[in-house]
Amino acid sequence: MIKGISGAPIFFILMPYIGISILPSDVQPFALVLSILSLIFYKGSVKVDTISIVLLLMLLVSIISFIANIYNPYQDVMFDSRALFGYATAPIIYLYFYNYLLSNESNSLIKYIDIAVLIVFFGFVLNIFGFTQIIQIFVNRAIFDESTAGSRGLTSFFPEQSRIPTQAIFFAFFYLMAGRLNWYRGLALLLMSAFSASGQFFINISVFVVSMGIAVLYGAVRNGRFRALHLTYAIFGFALLTGIVFITRSYHLSLIEIGLPRRGIEAFYNISGFEFDFISNDMGFLYKISGPLQGISAIIFDPFKIQIGTAYYFEFERGLLAIYTNLIYDLFSSNLVPLPSRSYSIFGAWWTDFRIYGLIITVAFVVLLRGRSEVSRSNIFIGIYAVLIFLFLFRSNTSDPTPWAAAAAFAYAGRPWPRREG
Repeated sequence: MIKGISGAPIFFILMPYIGISILPSDVQPFALVLSILSLIFYKGSVKVDTISIVLLLMLLVSIISFIANIYNPYQDVMFDSRALFGYATAPIIYLYFYNYLLSNESNSLIKYIDIAVLIVFFGFVLNIFGFTQIIQIFVNRAIFDESTAGSRGLTSFFPEQSRIPTQAIFFAFFYLMAGRLNWYRGLALLLMSAFSASGQFFINISVFVVSMGIAVLYGAVRNGRFRALHLTYAIFGFALLTGIVFITRSYHLSLIEIGLPRRGIEAFYNISGFEFDFISNDMGFLYKISGPLQGISAIIFDPFKIQIGTAYYFEFERGLLAIYTNLIYDLFSSNLVPLPSRSYSIFGAWWTDFRIYGLIITVAFVVLLRGRSEVSRSNIFIGIYAVLIFLFLFRSNTSDPTPWAAAAAFAYAGRPWPRREG
């Protein structure tokens, strides 16, 4: 790639919310624009795999749907454009990152992740000393209220606290892929997540530990024996999760009194005790899981329809809204109906916009991403694969470049990391 441009997309892929706050979107367009330029000026031929072809076809269909939606009397061009932005981000970022890995050493990626982590901690310092206004010049929203008395944590260069633990998971994934996830980088990511004081921190730890535990068990059954190192990881993860559950269940009120986040502590307290009644009155939680529920409702309502940005039009489709409302009530006995203008789920967006076709694409994507290489069959990668699927289902949206970079890295994992001589 041309010198001076190849590294710029990486930073904005890792920190996608940094840009110009006046733009009406949390995710900024710089990662997409710079990736397009990098692909255009790439010295070699751009390598295209099956997943990228699937994503490019989805972009083509979404463009056709965008044009056809002109005849919709309720069309909002801005929201349709944002949806189209997401479907353009997927193949472009995937292709850029896949080809970046093919043509660069792993060290070149690690330095960008290290810089991104340092910038996150610098943002925490700005929050603590009351300079969040500086962050808000570059980040849309960047919500941090010092008067919340511990109910919310630090935001750094993110729109809100819950985005930070998810980004930390992706950083850990990239470190691990490059073989550079050591103890001090792991500790930095753990602290980065904890300082967000977000309930998502507890959820991500739980998902990661459970996924890795299942991967170790699967490997043991397949190979007929436990490897000592993997067994050590499993014991450590189980002990960590058990300790967090014990402390939260025993001292949750004390944890809140000392300033830890009320919503996160209470949510984890209820979930760890298999008490799910709180969900019916927690709009924030319902918003986070609304993506797949909207997708299921759309498939039930009209399985063969294709309409870009359907999430925005839920309130105008009475039949669709009725199915969605009843589904939430049947599952959670809740009369609250979250109506996000964009899906909080990549897979949910596919199901909502492409209906049964989106479901088929999801299955194909999951199968293709799994791969057949020896590396992708290892226990650690099976665990990462499960976490990645979870994030695509619940905690990522189509316009976020980081998940697509992670997908490209995982698809690339079947080959050794390229290393240049000299």
